[in-house]
Formats: sequence, structure tokens, C-alpha cells
Amino acid sequence: MATGTVRISRVDTSSFGWTVLVQVIEVDRVKIGRDRDLSRSFRRFEFGDFQGIKVSVVVFDDNVAIVDGRLLPFWKYYVSNAELREIPELVGTGLYSFYWVINEGTVIEEAAGSGELALPFYFELHSFQYFHFVADTNIFINVMGVVIHALPPRDVYFEGSRRYGRDHIIVDQC
Repeated sequence: MATGTVRISRVDTSSFGWTVLVQVIEVDRVKIGRDRDLSRSFRRFEFGDFQGIKVSVVVFDDNVAIVDGRLLPFWKYYVSNAELREIPELVGTGLYSFYWVINEGTVIEEAAGSGELALPFYFELHSFQYFHFVADTNIFINVMGVVIHALPPRDVYFEGSRRYGRDHIIVDQC
């Protein structure tokens, strides 16, 4: 499927028969959205291409099973025929003004060993020395460290439900 690939930025509502090489950057868990008496299950992803352009991707209801266990973080895939929807002006856009909806017509093929260009690193990492700037705030940062000890598993409560959790001790320098 490598022939005829285009960049994310080239895919818009006038595009037909497009294929994009993407890397999965983020994978959310399956969530349930409710609007009055209606409820929908959905799962959100974030893809990126070798130019650093990102696109939000969503899968709804029965189509969640299509991608279950298939789209793995940091893996590369060829994606074509996703439905394009314009991001509302109220939300604001980055470099790309559409989001994709994966449905039964979307083709997803693993690009392992394709020999394509390496995709850029998408995470802005901060040193542990940066922690005091975000202490006692709701700001999230990305850090990279080595786990030196994993504490025993325990039950934690998150969003009103009991989950399995574990704390880790990490270091950034030895």
C-alpha cells in the first residue's frame, strides 16, 4: 500500500482515494458519551505523519471493535478512506482543520518494516528539575525516566469506579 501515499496536510474534503502513512501517538480507552437518552461508545486516537502534522481520530459504536487491538501506540500504519469532518471553529484548529472518523470503509494496514522515513518524536520531554514549576497545578508534562522500583498493586478509585493501580519510583539520572 506504500505507493501513492500523501501527507496528512494534503487530505481534505476534495481528496479521493487517499492513503497516508501515520504513526499512532495516543490511544484513549473506550468511553461512553451520553446525550439525553442516547449513549454512544467511542474511542479517540491521535495520529501523526513524518512532517509532524497531527490528526485526531475517533471511532464510534460498533466500529470500535474494528480497531480493538489493531492500532497500537508508536506503530506505523497506512490508513485510507476515513471519513473527514471539519473541526468546529469554536474548538480551534492547529495546522490541520479536520478530524477523521474510522468506519467500516476505512482501510488500515500495518506498515512494519516498510523502509519509509522515520516519523518524528512527538513528545516534549521535561527534566525532573522542571517539577517545581508545575507542582500544585493541573498542568501535565511528559518526563522520561527509568523505573527502579514498582510498589505493590492496589485498588484506586478514578472517575467514580474502582480500578487497578500501582505506583512506581523513577529516576532520570543515576
